[in-house]
Amino acid sequence: MPTADLLSGDVRPSSSSSSSRHPFRSSSSLSLSRPSASPSRPHSSLPRTDEQMAIAQQFAEIMQQNEMLAKENRLFDSFLQRHAHMLDDLDVSLLSGSPASATASASRRQPSRAMQDPTLTDLEKHSLSVDELEYRGAQLKALETKSRDDLTLLHSITAGIQQRIVDLRKETYEFQRDVVVGGCNARSGQLMAEKVVRYFEQSIAEKADLADKLRLKNKTMKAARAKMEAQVKQKEEQGDSLHSIDFHQLQIKNSQFNQKIKERNDELLKLKLTTGRTVAILNSLKKSLSDCLIASKRIRRDIKEKYAARERMKDELSRVSVELRDERVRNRQYKIQQSNPDMPQVMDYVLQKSEMYELEAAIRNWQRKVEIMEMAAKRARRVLDKQGQGGGGNSNGNGHGNGSSTIQRPISGGPTFAGYQPSTPTSPNNQTHFPRIR
Repeated sequence: MPTADLLSGDVRPSSSSSSSRHPFRSSSSLSLSRPSASPSRPHSSLPRTDEQMAIAQQFAEIMQQNEMLAKENRLFDSFLQRHAHMLDDLDVSLLSGSPASATASASRRQPSRAMQDPTLTDLEKHSLSVDELEYRGAQLKALETKSRDDLTLLHSITAGIQQRIVDLRKETYEFQRDVVVGGCNARSGQLMAEKVVRYFEQSIAEKADLADKLRLKNKTMKAARAKMEAQVKQKEEQGDSLHSIDFHQLQIKNSQFNQKIKERNDELLKLKLTTGRTVAILNSLKKSLSDCLIASKRIRRDIKEKYAARERMKDELSRVSVELRDERVRNRQYKIQQSNPDMPQVMDYVLQKSEMYELEAAIRNWQRKVEIMEMAAKRARRVLDKQGQGGGGNSNGNGHGNGSSTIQRPISGGPTFAGYQPSTPTSPNNQTHFPRIR
């Protein structure tokens, strides 16, 4: 393309058959003129002239216009693809008419097409853009609805699979418990077929009952759905369906309600903060109350112990008072007895008791001595008996012809038996006496 054509921004439509038939397709099939190979750039060190800067600015503007036209072409192409059946029906209606009418219509359209500009007006572009926007919005809503339905279906399938896994685990456990473990014969160790058949029959019966319940529930839900659809249809027939003005009113009410919700949320946040502080204070007061209750219980227990101790002290005091009164009476009696001259003195009693203890000790000593002397006398008698039996043939030996011997009591200073010298206590008149032995 020459430089002058590039600067002028001339964009020529392509000469195709579709452009000759439909003005919409001519706009969509516009051939954008591209600039020819740029001339050799000057060296970077050379300064640019004003003409080159103007050319560069025009080139940038042309590229921006080309991008806008490419976007419009894509938009118009999408619109034509969606409405292609309408254009084809229009062509068929024109071809099905008589040749004369077709020629007349062609002759009538030929001057108008030559005179009409094939480009679209801004209003037509706006209408096409709004239509495409609504179409894309409807596509997005449909895709969102389909995605939501697919997600709900997948959630339902996942929940069903998880429930099925739980049921299978439960059935496996019950089969292991009732058939594998409980159905074994104790003697042979083999499974009993009766228990296996009974288990599966019971399982099939339970599943049949569950299927009946689900079938009844399905019928109930279908009836409720039919009822709701009938109500919706009745409302639509009565003209209660919402219009655009109703949607605008609902949007206004929705914004008002959102504002009120925001205000209530702020109030709720303030109340939550106040409630948090109140709860913290309440917890601290509860803790203090629990400490006070514990201290009160301890004090009450101490008071009860003190009361019990006071009662014990009272009882002990009363008992001591009675004992003191008795002791005082007894002491008074003792004093009266001591003041009587006929009564023996305490020292006399003590001296007599001491003398009694001394006499009892002497008696025990003398009893021991008597026992020793009796033993010595027995030994002496045995010795004399043995000597008498040895000299019994001499009848004149001691002047006793009967062969008996007598034992004389040893006198003081005479010989002793078995080396024992008895003590002979003497009185002041040199009279020998022995103590009385009880």
